[in-house]
Amino acid sequence: MADTHEPMLGSVNDEKSTPLSPSIHAAESNLTPAQIAEQKKNDRLVLALTYAVLFSRYAIATFLSAFFPTYAADAGISGTFSGIIFSAYPLGITITSAFGTGWMRRLGLRSCVLIGMINTAVFTFLFGATPSMCNYVKMDASDQKWFFLIFYFLGGLGGALAETSCIMMANYRFRDNIGTVSASIGTVCGLGCMAGPPLGGLLYDYGDGTGLGAFFFPFFVFSAVPFLITAALPCTIPEENAEEEQDTSAAPLSQVMNKSRIITLFAMGLNGAVVATLDPTLEYRLDGEPFNYNSSLVGLVFMASSLSYTITSIPTGYILDIYKGQSGVFKTVQGLGFVTLMACFALLGPVQIKGLSSAFNNVPSGWIAMVLKGVGSTGNNACYPDLVIGVADKDEKMHATISGLWNAVYAIGWAVGPLIGGAMYQNLGFSGYATACAAMSGAAAIILFVASVPSVSGYLNNKVQPRVGFQPVGNDDEDSGAPYAEAHSMLEAVDEGDETS
Repeated sequence: MADTHEPMLGSVNDEKSTPLSPSIHAAESNLTPAQIAEQKKNDRLVLALTYAVLFSRYAIATFLSAFFPTYAADAGISGTFSGIIFSAYPLGITITSAFGTGWMRRLGLRSCVLIGMINTAVFTFLFGATPSMCNYVKMDASDQKWFFLIFYFLGGLGGALAETSCIMMANYRFRDNIGTVSASIGTVCGLGCMAGPPLGGLLYDYGDGTGLGAFFFPFFVFSAVPFLITAALPCTIPEENAEEEQDTSAAPLSQVMNKSRIITLFAMGLNGAVVATLDPTLEYRLDGEPFNYNSSLVGLVFMASSLSYTITSIPTGYILDIYKGQSGVFKTVQGLGFVTLMACFALLGPVQIKGLSSAFNNVPSGWIAMVLKGVGSTGNNACYPDLVIGVADKDEKMHATISGLWNAVYAIGWAVGPLIGGAMYQNLGFSGYATACAAMSGAAAIILFVASVPSVSGYLNNKVQPRVGFQPVGNDDEDSGAPYAEAHSMLEAVDEGDETS
């Protein structure tokens, strides 16, 4: 009788697991109806856990955007260093996602979530307690920045165990509907981003009345959320144990990377970076004319962006599943995302073009720009389906490595974005910084549209045969070179016959 316990993370045995995918499900006719029902239940639990972990992680990562830049400025922390602090959290995620996939497969899903969420709770609490701790030891207010930096980095580093392991498992289990699943994961992240800033701003505004202080109160509340998730683990995810002979390594990067994936990963990181530049800078724009918004209203503006992303993300995922395996379509979607981001920053800056600056310097343009920001972010939904083109369904190592890269590269953009945004704002002002972001988005869109041309797309995916000779070059499709190899063998036979005669 098949073991119905959860299989090892990233090492799903299709004889035991039934992803909610018709083609894979049909291949498992040896399972009894009860076993199939049990595996479907396990799949739903994994997906629900993934949603809970990602929602909480992204809400925790973004809630301080509504008030921390102003607090940092009042404490004597420069805009550039504030950007460095914002970048520390995703930098930690990048390191764990890029280099920790093998360890995650060994630890298993439950252990990764337990360690990651407890880490998130502890360092969220310590971040919020930093001003009180520094006041207690009579430390200068500007020196708090080092504690903020360290605690935020460690929260991203250890907490990424939870989110990356969940993403790896969900992407592998539901690989036949990868466009929809990756879009749903992005939607949940968007909901977390949508909930974080307004809740953070609201808790900050009313924190003084609680006795805990305006700054500490939001961190106190959000640090409790990960403990609620870990408390539910024993009754949702069974303990999984790796077999000793099981290979728990991940595929090496040299095996994963090709020209198409390099462009996709670059575009994904840039999209995330451009969007993340607003984390430490948008409050400065909304604090002045013509907005004059407080922390709660700043949170609502961020919420508008996340809401537009949430509304458009799932439909985009369905479309991507229809065009499965078509890299040109996926890169076109990414390019359209950058076109939308270009319009976003042109409105928000407003862009430094004569006649447009005064026309767009109003409140409606700002809100429209943030809606466009959310729509532009959906372009990244096409990245994961593009990355797994040519990867066999049961190639667990490749799926694990690509899932880790996917999360790591997005986190790199998220890490670099606030740093670049803070530096550009400090040197160029908001309008100059927004103009630069619009120009970068336009350039990326052009590159992606060129890459989507069928002949270029085929070359980037190693599907273009050499002009001379018969030996295929670096093709992802194992059988595509067969006619060439057969013709080459026939020619060799003819040559040998000529030599004999």
